[in-house]
Amino acid sequence: DFEWEWEQELPKDNSHSDVSYGFANSHQGVFSRLLQEYPDLLDLTDPDSTPSRERMVLMLEDMQHKFDMEQYLIDYMEPNEYVGDIISTPFIPPTIPNEQELLLELSKTRVVKIERGEMPMVMIGLFDLLFAYLFDLRYTQGQGSVESGWTISRLSSQLSWLTQGLTLHKAAILSFTRAVTFPLYRNFDLCTKVLEDLRGVVGGGKSSILSSLLGLYHTLRLHEFYYLHNIVFVKQYCVWLQYVNEKHLTKLHIALCSLTVTKSDLPLPLRQFEQLMEAGGEMTSSDEEVTSCEEEDSSSEEASSSELSSCENETCIVEKQSEEVETL
Repeated sequence: DFEWEWEQELPKDNSHSDVSYGFANSHQGVFSRLLQEYPDLLDLTDPDSTPSRERMVLMLEDMQHKFDMEQYLIDYMEPNEYVGDIISTPFIPPTIPNEQELLLELSKTRVVKIERGEMPMVMIGLFDLLFAYLFDLRYTQGQGSVESGWTISRLSSQLSWLTQGLTLHKAAILSFTRAVTFPLYRNFDLCTKVLEDLRGVVGGGKSSILSSLLGLYHTLRLHEFYYLHNIVFVKQYCVWLQYVNEKHLTKLHIALCSLTVTKSDLPLPLRQFEQLMEAGGEMTSSDEEVTSCEEEDSSSEEASSSELSSCENETCIVEKQSEEVETL
């Protein structure tokens, strides 16, 4: 048994485990070479020498720098009709072409042994991946798009910054924050709807979760370089899920049923400026300076607590992936 809100203890030095990443921290030394060829693969620029704690600090600073309050307020005051449609649409289960062939391919993957103390990290990582994928699934109404690889990789703090050491609630806050920062349409209610989808998927048990993971795997494998996340993360999640004790998934579902995220949880002054706009006010330069200061304060607090298009020729992509996988 373990507590979902248990804060994972990270190493205090730059040991091997402190700069590892991927499923259950089972990889190291993979991304530095790949980033030379694919610099947009990660937001983290020096993954193989940046300790876990520092990754979190850098990510929080990056999010607060990239968050566009003006764009968020435009979407809040004048919501796009399409966003309303995708929020009201019933959940659309993923469709995976050649699912049995994909499962056969994944069956050849080595199963990474999970130590008891690593289970919270793995399960919270599962939440992070599912939220990013299910956001894109709803965002594109189950169709996917040429931007799906980018969207999923940006929304997942795990795929973009190789983060670890979170509680479930903090992981959810990060997912919501990234979802009102990076996509074309930034809508808090859409995030809440995706969390509802995630509860349903996890509540459906192994088959439901595996379907979403396979959908994620299929989506990333069609991209020129985001497919590399499959090698480091998703493929091993797909295999591990088929062996994990169902009781762990039940506990995750119970935790999700009581999980809530409010705007005040986010390290962004959303309600402050929503109320200002509702009252007919306008953001002034001094308001923006206050926002900047608050963001810097929030970043410091978080840092302290963390010490705390698809390719037209898919065959071409798969062949290229096979060649590069051989070198990893």
